[in-house]
Amino acid sequence: MNGLRNFCTRGGLRKSISTMDLEIFALAEDFENLSPRMDLKIFAFAEDFENLSPRMDLEIFTLTEDFEELSPRVDLEIFALPENFENIYLHEWT
Repeated sequence: MNGLRNFCTRGGLRKSISTMDLEIFALAEDFENLSPRMDLKIFAFAEDFENLSPRMDLEIFTLTEDFEELSPRVDLEIFALPENFENIYLHEWT
C-alpha cells in the first residue's frame, strides 16, 4: 500500500488505494444538512500513514463554496501530529 485516499461523500467515508498521497476532499453537498453551529474536524492518526512512501504528498482541499451555508461561527480544524509527517519534505508545504 503506497497511499490512502479518503473521500467525504454524502453516503459517508470511503477509502481506496492511491499512489504516494493522502487526499481529503470536502464537497459542498457533504455539508448541506449540517448545523450552522457544527465543528468540522478532519483527524489524521499515525497508523494511517505507516505504509505511505516518505515522498508522499499531503493535500487537503476545501473550496469557499463548500462553506457558504455555514455560520461564520463554525470552526474548521485540521489535526495532524508531527510524528505523522516526519518523512515529508519541507518544500511540499510551500
